[in-house]
Parts: sequence; C-alpha cells; structure tokens
Amino acid sequence: MWDALAEICNRESRSLHDICTQIDRERTQSGLTAGVRVFILNYFRAAATEEGHTAASHGNSVKAPSYE
Repeated sequence: MWDALAEICNRESRSLHDICTQIDRERTQSGLTAGVRVFILNYFRAAATEEGHTAASHGNSVKAPSYE
C-alpha cells in the first residue's frame, strides 16, 4: 500500500502529506487508512481505462479474451 502511494506521489509530483490531507478532507465515512486504500484503488483503476492507458502513453491496450 505504501509503495503504491509513494508511486502516486512521484507521478503526481505531490508530497505524501499533501495527498493524505486531500484524502482525509474528501473521505466521508471510513477511517483514513481505508480512505487511502480506496484512493489508491481508484487511482490505478482510472489509469487502467482505455483513456488512462492512452494518456500514460502506453498506446492501445490489448483486450483480455473472454472465457464465457
């Protein structure tokens, strides 16, 4: 969890304190640790979209095969 948060800080050129303060301000129900986990999940989920993938200069992602 801390490695992922450090990576986000590096990518966004923001301090750990700055991001944790933002998370603390924006969370509504959970504790700060749970809020940090949700923030990390949402950050990387957004990056995993086609738009996020392209914005990160990875080109078009390959769609996973369906195993239905």
